[in-house]
Amino acid sequence: MVIEFFRGSSDSELEAIEQKIRAMIVDGRHTFDAATDALLAGADPIVVGADIRETDRRINETEREVRRELVVHVSVYGAKADLPMVLASMSVAKDAERVGDYAKNIWDLAHAVGQLEAG
Repeated sequence: MVIEFFRGSSDSELEAIEQKIRAMIVDGRHTFDAATDALLAGADPIVVGADIRETDRRINETEREVRRELVVHVSVYGAKADLPMVLASMSVAKDAERVGDYAKNIWDLAHAVGQLEAG
């Protein structure tokens, strides 16, 4: 009973992790939109580049936090942990991180096209 008090609520921890994953998805959408605007809609790649790189770094850091928190969650709750939810969350976090990487690759392409057109 005392140990349960110090462990806190498993549901609230998973909800906090879910919120971080949602933030990663929103950030991924932002980087994707900015990168495709640079490639297809004529936005200046130089202007959006710093934002894309910074947002991608934030996504990467959040993914590391999520994975670490999920491992701690399983370590603390053991057999009581919702393992399918933990594994699914790890998978979704990794996929959300890859969206940021793909958006950065699209931006790299837009930047290269801009350099070819300029020079």
